[in-house]
Amino acid sequence: MKKILQFIMLNFIVMQVYGQDINVQIDGTSKNKNNNKIIISYLDGRMRINDTLKIKKGKFNYSKTLKMPVRAKLTWGNNSSEPKMLDEKNIFLSNGKMKVKIQDSLQFAKIDGGELTTDFHIYESFLESNSAESRELDKKWNAMNKSEQEKFWYERSEIRRRLSRERKEVMLEHAKYNPTSYFSLLSLNELSLQNVDIPNVKPLFDKLSSELKNTEIGKSLQNKINIASRIEIGQVAPDFEQGDMDGNMVKLSDFRSKYVLLDFWASWCAPCRVENVNLVKAYEKYKNKNFEILGVSLDYPGKKENWLKAVNEDKLTWTQVSDLNGWDNNAAKIYAVRAVPQSFLIDPEGKIVARNLTGEKLIEMLEKLL
Repeated sequence: MKKILQFIMLNFIVMQVYGQDINVQIDGTSKNKNNNKIIISYLDGRMRINDTLKIKKGKFNYSKTLKMPVRAKLTWGNNSSEPKMLDEKNIFLSNGKMKVKIQDSLQFAKIDGGELTTDFHIYESFLESNSAESRELDKKWNAMNKSEQEKFWYERSEIRRRLSRERKEVMLEHAKYNPTSYFSLLSLNELSLQNVDIPNVKPLFDKLSSELKNTEIGKSLQNKINIASRIEIGQVAPDFEQGDMDGNMVKLSDFRSKYVLLDFWASWCAPCRVENVNLVKAYEKYKNKNFEILGVSLDYPGKKENWLKAVNEDKLTWTQVSDLNGWDNNAAKIYAVRAVPQSFLIDPEGKIVARNLTGEKLIEMLEKLL
């Protein structure tokens, strides 16, 4: 893989396609007689766009002005001989006219034109082996009845986890050998949507071209990296202050001199409620051995009763705080929390010693430390 990647360097100037609005134009032809509609879907900022393209006399077209290039997906808009998820086409909407030629299947449609289309094809080719195995897995799953799916569920989950790990490795390899590629930036950003893998992502981001770093996505990712670097293992946990269930202000630093598990959760989060059972066990076992838990709820404005009810139902007897701002919780922003549950184990000196310990892993770590 490394040898292949070393020969391919994507050399285009990102600012040409990113510094101003882009005008997308698609002219398409289709010889598929079973479908007369195509759905094009993508994210325009935070808004999900699903536009229908009608095929008339074998032709269709689409025009749009966007703020930035975006990945899009083409699927059939009416009955198809293949399940929609198995007959689809990823394209990349960028400046200029694109031509889409469909013989029968969307999956094998030919795409030409658009400033980033060629580079997108190259990037997709790196992922094709992984994507093909994923498609086959989905095809196998969809062909099973309910009983067969139940038996295959665990194996399927293990395969999906492996494919996810392998996809990440390929994306990192691409970014390593293509520091001027717009898709290297997108890869690193995609891998950092929930948590930034500082050891792997930061060195590669640092080597990206200045043009890429100065894009909106580049600046946003730089900010994520800066925040994540402050909450790496070994760093002093950033302090914050929020109100407890009675409105009394509590600081993280109030727990200095003890091991404290900083636990981000919410009453509406089902996995959090399941993990609360494990936290109760850990707390009962170690609460008299220099261990505390500080819960931070990401419940929403006007939902305090839900928070209090969950604390009572789950028998959470440790300190709980929240500013009731949901995902805009100030502490969650400081700790770059984009998914729950998440936790940070902090030592008596205030340094982060572990992250996201759950179940028996938390018990094992506490047994070792205490």
